[in-house]
Order: sequence, then structure tokens, then C-alpha cells
Amino acid sequence: MRLRLMVGMLWVVGCAFAPVGAAESVAANRADSNRPDPVQASQSQSTAKAVATASAAWNIHSASGNYQGQGEGDPTDAKGASLRLIGPAQAKAGESGAASIRIDAAPLRGRRLRLSARLTVDAAPKGALLWIRADGADKKVLGFINSQRDPVAGEHASAARELLLDVPDAAEQLLFGLVLLEGGQAAATELRLVDEGRSATAQDVFDFAIEAIKDRALHRDRIDWGKTDVELRARLAAGSGASAAYPVLRELIGRLGDGHSFLMPPQATRDRAGTAKKTFEPVVKTLTGEIGYVAVPGFSGGDDAGRDAFARGIVERIAALAPSASAGWIVDLRGNSGGTMWPMLAGLRPLLGAGEIGGNVSAPGQPMRRWRPEQLMPNAATWPQPDLRAAKVAVLIGPRTSSSGEAVAIAFSGRARTRSFGQPSDGRSTSNETIALPDGGALLLTTAVFADRSGKLFGGRIAPDVAVRPATANPMRPIRRSRRRRRGWPPTNPARADAAVTRR
Repeated sequence: MRLRLMVGMLWVVGCAFAPVGAAESVAANRADSNRPDPVQASQSQSTAKAVATASAAWNIHSASGNYQGQGEGDPTDAKGASLRLIGPAQAKAGESGAASIRIDAAPLRGRRLRLSARLTVDAAPKGALLWIRADGADKKVLGFINSQRDPVAGEHASAARELLLDVPDAAEQLLFGLVLLEGGQAAATELRLVDEGRSATAQDVFDFAIEAIKDRALHRDRIDWGKTDVELRARLAAGSGASAAYPVLRELIGRLGDGHSFLMPPQATRDRAGTAKKTFEPVVKTLTGEIGYVAVPGFSGGDDAGRDAFARGIVERIAALAPSASAGWIVDLRGNSGGTMWPMLAGLRPLLGAGEIGGNVSAPGQPMRRWRPEQLMPNAATWPQPDLRAAKVAVLIGPRTSSSGEAVAIAFSGRARTRSFGQPSDGRSTSNETIALPDGGALLLTTAVFADRSGKLFGGRIAPDVAVRPATANPMRPIRRSRRRRRGWPPTNPARADAAVTRR
């Protein structure tokens, strides 16, 4: 809902401008590209760039009239522009202000533009974001993108943000700038609009993706390629923008029937590669009866340092509690919806041990590509950690255990003194390969099934060793009873070991 309100506000901002006049001139320049064209990356020749000069005044707008600000400089100049917005100390919910400018889109049609700036905020709990929009005739919105998924927010915060927009052929004008959400102060410095070269077309994206699918998809043999290729290509209009390829490719992915492959548009791809995201904070603690408990969330994105920090944090907390968890450990994966499996596996290394703990198999009879987390996260082998390979482990899974979460469960399959409890998993126990597309998007293509350390193949739902109803009256009673009666480990029913985590 908030996104819709903001889009509406930015449309009003665009309507507030007078028609393009002499103050906005257009200059055509030729320059070597700082970054290779995504379609012509192998070519070293320079690219002709059309750069529109934005010399008109910046417009400050808010529906409430409670925002003030100023802007100076030319965003198409090497020095860039700077903006400042000041909102009320106590803004109403949904109240926002914007600083914006517009330029003629004609010289930039069919080009890819990069809008970038460093955003700094003070006393801005909802934060600030960049936005850019392409309008056609009668101010019809043809393209719009913003950084709302990753705003710069807080009492005092500063970070760089950037957006990419492919300018439609029918675009008449471009509008872009800064938005401040629900009060505070925000500044944008080094704000630049740069022509990155020719935009990838729908044909470019389709050609690249379909060849990858033909060559690597797990279920590629299910498709009649001679018929399908011709049928789908016929739906692509000549010269259409890259986004037109996505609905066609999604239909093709659906026909594969793996239930796991998917596409990410360019901005979603950049967002995913940015700040690390967790479905919840990891939980490591001891339960009554000298039992260790670890709830591992889904984890995605981030850089090497962020992945190391996530994994090492779990390792260190397990190490600190190991002396008081002599009865064994519960590994709770019921809230793990997936992401990047390597930090999760590295975090559980004290329990899993080093070496091969599972793998991927691309087709029956093909060799297994073994999982060795220390190969992709070499620092994990250097962290001080206890050797808990002989510890008793109960693994909890359920319908929200998915994808990489299922990979973690499979890493415990075949481990000595280990059993799984709960309900069947989501059923995406397959490996996705990330394939970069020419427009900056990504195809996450299912190319293999998971296998445990013994070579047992998966590919669908993982059935627990012991099925358990979703809830029990006293989650710890089965554990205590098991220990009293000396039935061995793991206990027969450790479901709902931690009600707080279960409610996530």
C-alpha cells in the first residue's frame, strides 16, 4: 500500500512541472563507456552516448507542504548534483516529501541509465530513497524504479545507492530525484545520471536464457525444443525492451515443472546481492536437561564478510554452550525458508564436521559434486570450535523448511546418532544455479537434485524419520521421558522445543 501511495505522489510531482523549455538543452556526446555494454561486453569499441543536460531548477514537493529543501548542480555533469530535504520532526504516517528534476528523454531512448548518489539521513526512521521514472505521451508512466526495498534510514546513517533504468522507445521525459519518508532530514550528494550504453532487448535476454535452459536445466528433456522455441519467439515484438522477455521466460520455466527455478528482474537482483537478509535472528541456547538448541534462519545476500559474520556468530555461540549441552543438540530448521546454504552449513560445522557432507547430482548416473563448505568459506576452518561430531542430534523440519534449508537438513542425513522429526519439508530439495542475464537480471535455474553423504538422492519433499503433529501440550516432556527411560538418543518426539521460535 505504501508503495502505491508513493508512486501516486511521484506522479503528482511530475504533473507539477511546466513543459520542457529552453532551459533543458540536449547535447549528444561520444565517450568511451566506463562499464561494458551488457550485450556487447566483448567489443572494445567506444559507444555513442546521448547525454541530456539538466539545467532546470529542482522542484521540491510535498502534499502536506511541510517539507523544504534545495538542489543544485547538474546530475549529468561529472561533478554531479546535491539535494537536501527537511521534513517535520513529527510527520504523519505516510507523509513524504520529494526533490525532483526532469529532462528530455528523446536522446536517451533505448539506452540504459544509472542513477547513483550517496544518501545521508538524520532523525529519519523511515529513511530516504532514490527514484527515477520514464513518462510517455500524456504523462503515461512507462518505467519506474526506486530504492524503497533498501532505504537509508536511522538516527544518523549514510550509504550509497544506485538504480538502473532502461529507457523505453516511447519515453518523452525522465523524472528523478530524492524522497524523504515520514520526516527527518536527508541529503543526496554526488547524484549522477550516467548513460551506460544500449539497453538489452527482449530478444537479447530471451536468446541468452533459452540457451542456458536448453543446456543446463534439470528437466530440459521434458521440453519439445523445436516447437517451443518457435512458439515463444513469436511472442516477442521486434525491438521490445528487456522486460518483455520475462513473461515469456516464466511460461517456459513453468513448463519445466521443477517448482524451483525463477527469474529476478535487474533491480531485484541488485537488492538480493546487497545487504544480507535473515528470516529471523539465529537462536542458540540451552534447554532444560543439558540440551543444546540451535534455530537456523534462512540467510541470503551480503558479501563475504557478512556471510562469515553470520556463520561465525553461530559457531561461537555453540562453542560457548557446548560444555553445558552434554545430553545432545536440537537443530531447528522449521523456519528456514532457504537462501544461501554455505553460511548455514559453516555455522553448524561443529556438529557436522569438516569434509563431505552431501552434494548435487545433475542427472541419474552422473557423479556427485560434493559439498565442502570450507571450500567456499575457507575462513570457517580457522575459527576456534568444538568437535561435536559424536554428539547426539535431533533435526526438526516442517513445511516451511525449503530449498537451502532442506540442504541443511540433508547435510545431517546419514550422520551418526542423528534423527529428524516433524513434518515433510517444502519439496525444493534441488540446486539452483544463478545465471546472469544481459539486462542485469538473473535466472535461478534448477540444475541438480540434492544428495546426502551416503549418495541418497532427494529432489522433492524430505520425510522426517519420525512424523510429529504440529503441536504438543508439553514440548519438553518427550525429551525428559526419553532420558529417564534410557531409550537412547534422539528422543522420540522433540517437536516444539521452543514455542517462541515456532511462532515465527
